[in-house]
Amino acid sequence: MGKRKNTNYNQPRRENPIVARTGRVRRGLAQVGEPSHLPRQVVARGLLQDLSESLPEQFSQILQTLKAVIYEQPHKIQFLAEICLRSRDEFLFLALEMAHHETCAALLAGDYGKLKCFFRFLCALSPRIANTDVLVGTLSKMLELSADEQQPTGARLILYKIALISSIYLPNELLTDEIKQEFNCELPKCDVDAGFTDLDSNVPKSLDVQLKSAAKELIDCDWNCKLLSDALLTDDLDKKGSKQPQSSTNKEETKPEEEPKEELKESEEPKESETKESTDSAEPQESAESVEPKEPSESSEPKEDQMDLDADTLLLPPPDNFNIRSIHFPEELNQVAIESTGVKLFTENKTTPPDDSLAHVVLTDVLTDNIKRMDFNRREVTRQLMVIDMFFNDDLFAPPGAPLDALENKYKIEDVALEAVFGLLLSLEPVTSGTSGDDYYLPKVYFHSLLIEACVLAPQDIAPVLGRTLRFIFNNLEKCCAETAFVVIDWFAHHVSNFAFTWKWNEWTSALELDDLHPKKVFIKGLLEKQVRLSYPQRVRDVLPQEFKQFVTDPPEPSLAYLSEPASESDSAGTKAVYDPETVNGFLESLKDDKDVSATLDSCETPGRLLIASLCQLGSRSLTHSASYITRFEKLVLKYATNDTEICETVLEFWNHTPWVGGLIVQQFIDIRAVKPQTYVDFIISSRHMPSSYGFEVLCKYPGEAFASLEKINVSGEFGEWWNSRLKASIIRKNSQYIQQKENEEILKKKRDLELEESERKREEEAAARKLEEEEASKNTTEEPKEEPKEEPKEEPKEEPKEEPKEESKDQSMEKPSEEITEESKQNVATSNSADGTVEENPDTEMKDADHSSSADKADEN
Repeated sequence: MGKRKNTNYNQPRRENPIVARTGRVRRGLAQVGEPSHLPRQVVARGLLQDLSESLPEQFSQILQTLKAVIYEQPHKIQFLAEICLRSRDEFLFLALEMAHHETCAALLAGDYGKLKCFFRFLCALSPRIANTDVLVGTLSKMLELSADEQQPTGARLILYKIALISSIYLPNELLTDEIKQEFNCELPKCDVDAGFTDLDSNVPKSLDVQLKSAAKELIDCDWNCKLLSDALLTDDLDKKGSKQPQSSTNKEETKPEEEPKEELKESEEPKESETKESTDSAEPQESAESVEPKEPSESSEPKEDQMDLDADTLLLPPPDNFNIRSIHFPEELNQVAIESTGVKLFTENKTTPPDDSLAHVVLTDVLTDNIKRMDFNRREVTRQLMVIDMFFNDDLFAPPGAPLDALENKYKIEDVALEAVFGLLLSLEPVTSGTSGDDYYLPKVYFHSLLIEACVLAPQDIAPVLGRTLRFIFNNLEKCCAETAFVVIDWFAHHVSNFAFTWKWNEWTSALELDDLHPKKVFIKGLLEKQVRLSYPQRVRDVLPQEFKQFVTDPPEPSLAYLSEPASESDSAGTKAVYDPETVNGFLESLKDDKDVSATLDSCETPGRLLIASLCQLGSRSLTHSASYITRFEKLVLKYATNDTEICETVLEFWNHTPWVGGLIVQQFIDIRAVKPQTYVDFIISSRHMPSSYGFEVLCKYPGEAFASLEKINVSGEFGEWWNSRLKASIIRKNSQYIQQKENEEILKKKRDLELEESERKREEEAAARKLEEEEASKNTTEEPKEEPKEEPKEEPKEEPKEEPKEESKDQSMEKPSEEITEESKQNVATSNSADGTVEENPDTEMKDADHSSSADKADEN
C-alpha cells in the first residue's frame, strides 16, 4: 500500500480567477484616482488590463459598480470616463448604453440628482458619441427652461446649475457661441439659507448670484478653466512600450485638430462577437487570447477589426420631452426646495474659495452629493472628503496640514471639506438623501459622526479646524439665530463625549459673568447639560475647571426621614409595625364606607398629585419601570389626575435636576392621553425651561402646538427681546416645514395606494388569464385519453409467450417477402418493354429471391 497523502484541509481553497478578476475590476472602479502606495498611472493600467481580460458575462456586475460610483461619488466621473474610453469597445458600448438609459429615466422622472451625474458622464464620453448634437441640444433645453418664468424657481436654478457644471465636461469645440450666450439668461432671485442673520461678512450669497458669477467666470476664460484633474494616463507613459488594452484611445487622439474623432456607426459586429464569446466562455484560453492587450498604434484611425458601436442605440431623447418635476416632493405641489448655499466659516484666512466662484459652486455640489448619497458608510464618506483634492487641479489646493502662512493663494482641503459638512449641519431646511420623492431626511447626528470620524482619521489636521470653527460660532452667537446655537450645542456635546470631554474651557471663563439669559451663558449651560445626558455628572465634573462645576450637580438622593435621629420613635415604630391582613382590610373597608372621607377625596386635588408623585417614585429606577406603572394604573390616573398642568408640574418638580428625564415621563402620560401636547407646550413656554436646550427640543417636537402658542412666548430680562424674536422665527419656520411635510406624506401615500391598487388589479388579471389557460389545458388533456383506447388493441399481438407461434411467425415472415417480390416483379414486367415486344425478366428480382432463400435456409438450420 502506498503512503497516505499529507493533505492540509485547513488550507483555503483557491479562488476562481474569473471571480477574482471581476472583484479587482469592481474594486478598482470604486477606488479609481485615490491615493495608493503605487502611482495612480500604474494602478489605472492594471485596472485596464483586468478589464480587458474580463469576460462579457461579468460585465453586468462591473456596470452595477460603475453606476453606483457615478451616482454616489460624482467627483470621480472624469476618471471613470477615461477608463471607459480606453477600455474594450464591448464594455464602452455597455457603459454608454447604461448612462443613456439612466439619463433618459432621469429626464422622464424629473430626478435631478441622477440627471446631473449621468449627464456629466455622457458629456465626458462625448468623444465616442456620434450624435453629440443631442447632448448640446439637451444642454440648450436646460438653459431654455431655466430662463422660463413659468417654471418653479427652484427648478430653474437647479437646471441652470446642471447645465453650468456639465459644460465643463464637454469638449470646448462642441460649445457653440449660441450656447455660450444662453448662459447670460436671467435667473430668479431666491432667499439665503443662513443661520448667521446679522453677520454680513459670513452670510453666503444667494444661489442665483453664485451661479451667475460662476458663469461669468467661465465666459471670461472661454471655458478653458483648469479646475478638474489631469488625465490618469499621460502620453509619455504610453510611449514607453507599456501595453494598453485593445481599441484604447488617448485624449490627444480624439482631438479634431489631428484626426477626425471616431463616430459610432451602425454595425452588427458587437452582437456577433458577444454571441461568440458567450458560446466560447467554457474555453477560457481562447477568450483570453481574443482580448489580449496590444501595442497602441501610432495612427488614430480605427482598425478594420475594431468594433464600431451602434449610434442608433445611443440617441438621447429629444429636448422637447424634458420633464419638470419638483425635487423632494411630487409634482402636484408645484414647487422645488432650493438647495442650501452653504455657510462661510473661514473668510478671515481665505482658506476656502469665495462663494461666488466657479470652484466653490463645483466643490460644494460634488461634496454635498457625496455626503448625502453615501450616508450608509460614514467612514468611507469621511475618507473621500479628505482626498477630494486628488480629483481636482494640483494648483487649487495646498498640501494637507499646510500652515496658514504657507498657503500661497491656495485652499486648505480640510477647511473646504469641513465647510461642506457644516453647511449641511447648520442648514435651516431639512436635508434629504437625494432628489426623488422617496428620499428620507438625514438626521443631524449623521453629520456629527462625519466630524468625529474626520477627527479620528486626521486629528492633527482636523482638530485645529474644528477649534477655529467653534470659536468663530461662539464669538458670534449674538448674531446668529437660536436654532443654529442649539444645533451647535448638540454637535459639540456629542463630539467632546467621544474625546474624554477635553476642551480649553478656560477660554470661556469670562462668559460666566454675563447675564443668565445671555446667548453665550445659555450656550455653556446647555452644553454642560448635554454632556451630562451623554455621560454622568461626576465624569463631566472631573474635567471642568472650578468655575464651571457649579452648573453640574448630582441629582438629590431620596430623603429617608423616618430613619434619621430627629424622627420620633413612635413614627418609626408605626412604620415598622406589622399588622394582620384582616386588620388592614377592615380599616380600608371602614374608609370606603365613610362618606365624609370619600367626599373629601373626590373634591380635593391632593389625590392627583399624590398619585403622580407616587408613580414617579415607583418608576424612578428606569423608564421601563415608569412606563409599566403608568400603564398599570392608567384608569386611576384618568380618574383622579384630571388637571394636565398639574401632571406636568408634578413630574418636572420631581425631576427638577434632570428635566429631560421628566420630559420623557410626561411623554408617557401623553401616550395614555392623560396630558394634551398643547398643555405641555404651554407649560414649557411659561416655565423657566423656555430659553434652554430642553425647552427648544419640546418646541421642535410639537411645532403645531408651539405655533398655536406663539403669542405666549415672552421671555423677560435684558436679552428677552433677543430670545423672543429668534424663537418665534424658528417656530414659524418649523411649523411651515411640518405642514409641508405632512401634505407631502399624504400625497405620497395616495400615490402608493394607487400603485398598490394598480398592481393588485394586474395580479388579478394575470391570475384570471392563468386560470383560463389552465382550464383550456385541462380540457385538452381530458379529450386526449378518449382516443387512446382505440389505438391500444393494435399493439396487443406483440405478446407471444409460446414457441410454436414463433415458428409460425417465422414462416409467415419468410412468405411475406416472397409475396412482395412477386408483386414487384409483376410491376417490373409490366413496365419493362423490349424493342421486339417481348417481356424480359428483371435481374434485381432474382438477386432478391436468392437473398431471401439463403436467409430461409439459415433459419431452418437454426
